[in-house]
Amino acid sequence: MKKRFLTILSILMLIFTMNINSQPIYKDKQMTIFNLTTEDKEQLQYLRNEALKFIKEKTNKEIKEPVSIEKLQTAINLSNKNTNQIILYGFGVLIGDYFIEKHKMKWLAVEDEYGKDLVIFVEKTLYYVGTITLISKRIEKNEKIDVQYLISQIEKHMKENLKEYKTY
Repeated sequence: MKKRFLTILSILMLIFTMNINSQPIYKDKQMTIFNLTTEDKEQLQYLRNEALKFIKEKTNKEIKEPVSIEKLQTAINLSNKNTNQIILYGFGVLIGDYFIEKHKMKWLAVEDEYGKDLVIFVEKTLYYVGTITLISKRIEKNEKIDVQYLISQIEKHMKENLKEYKTY
């Protein structure tokens, strides 16, 4: 009887936990915002680790998180169209991590008519930045990438426009 009770209790706790994680933080006609699932967190960590491995291999230096903008720039300069897409996405995760640390942002999942993306949000607002593809898109187009410039442009946009974004 006790074993059955514990099994039922475990199942109920699992269901309750799943429901909390699947409940949207915010929803309107254009998008739905969710906290990250375990799979989302694992995906971010995988991308992050692949980028860190690449940086370590290319710079021959031990890497500490957060990665400096200079080391990230060096690694990006050593990448090209043939660089594994996962590594390029990982660079975007590292840029997102930079914003999270510096601007008190948060990784969340946003779903819209195009699908689900992991993006960084300014907490309690609808202001978000999709950093994961920030680098890969530019490398695909053979654009020269200046990480510090990209970051400064995003920071400038945030400063100028944050007040216009809805809060929740």
